Amino acid sequence: MARVFRGESLRPFFSRIWIRLLAFNVLLVFLPAAGLLYLGTSERQMLEAQETHRVLQSLYAIRLDILRVVLASAAVAVVLSLLVSTTIALPLRRLAEEARAVVRDRRRPLLDIFHGSPRHDEIGDLAHALEELTLRLQAHLQFSEEFATDVSHELKNPLASIRAATEVLADEDDPARRRHFGELVQREVARMERLLSGVREISRLDSALDDEEKVPVDVGELLHTMAEGYRLAQIPPGPPSGGQIPPDPPFSKGGTRVGLTVSEIAGTSVVMASPDRLTQVFANVIDNAISFSPPDGVVTVNAEARGDVVLVGVSDQGPGIPEQHIDRIFDRFFSYRPGDPHANTAHTGLGLAIVKAIVGGYGGTVGAANQPGGGARFEIRLPRA
Repeated sequence: MARVFRGESLRPFFSRIWIRLLAFNVLLVFLPAAGLLYLGTSERQMLEAQETHRVLQSLYAIRLDILRVVLASAAVAVVLSLLVSTTIALPLRRLAEEARAVVRDRRRPLLDIFHGSPRHDEIGDLAHALEELTLRLQAHLQFSEEFATDVSHELKNPLASIRAATEVLADEDDPARRRHFGELVQREVARMERLLSGVREISRLDSALDDEEKVPVDVGELLHTMAEGYRLAQIPPGPPSGGQIPPDPPFSKGGTRVGLTVSEIAGTSVVMASPDRLTQVFANVIDNAISFSPPDGVVTVNAEARGDVVLVGVSDQGPGIPEQHIDRIFDRFFSYRPGDPHANTAHTGLGLAIVKAIVGGYGGTVGAANQPGGGARFEIRLPRA
């Protein structure tokens, strides 16, 4: 006011006031905006912090779930390990111990080692297979032991006869008696040769049957061929009477005559086998029937197809088989021929045993029984091809 009374200009004064008012107005306008801006930034930071917290919580939950899965997997692994150990590892270990016991304890019976298994899975199948293998091994060992015993027993008698004969020959001066004991030694040596030949054959049958080639064999045709061979072998030398071969000439048996008849074959009778082995089987059975047949007797051979087997029957008119010997006629070295003076020297008792071994090797069976009308009948069953 002093400047007004002095007459000075008030314009600069109002200019300063206006500037201050303007500045104050600017502050009034922008300060709230700046405050709002500051408040917005803080809110975003809070939101971001909350979102980060939620993410961390989610990660923690995922890690916790992973830990639960790991712990559950470990528990399952432990349970499975225990299960495998009790149901697989322990039974396999037991089977391994039993298998080692077969080699380690040679004096222990094999049947006391493997006891099978009630299980119906692969472990049970393995246990049953080992048990079956053990049974077969035990049977083979028993067969070998019995076979050696039988052979030694059968060789003992001719060796004793040869020894006695040679001891007498050393002190005998009579030419006739020396000749008699010399012939006795020759007969016993020939008997031993037959025994050893049969022993070698029957001991090699299993491996021989496995190595021999099996081909389709028509049993009916083979029997007719064999019968023709028997007939031709019995025809006297020289041209046949009337230029014709008799249809059923009898066979010679120690001065007697035995006829052989092969019936018509019913059905297809083809089997997988070696023709030579089947010929050996049928020849042994037919020769056995002829040897028991009476003079002018007839041996009848017939074959037929029954389902999945071929049945061959050989019947004779002999005295039949004593009931107490029916189960023994296929045993090695068994021979029962009462009234035959050459029973001990001409027959080794291995013919029917060889028949049984060959037929069994082809998966077949052989049996014998007495016929109601007299005589014996042998039946051979072989799987059809």
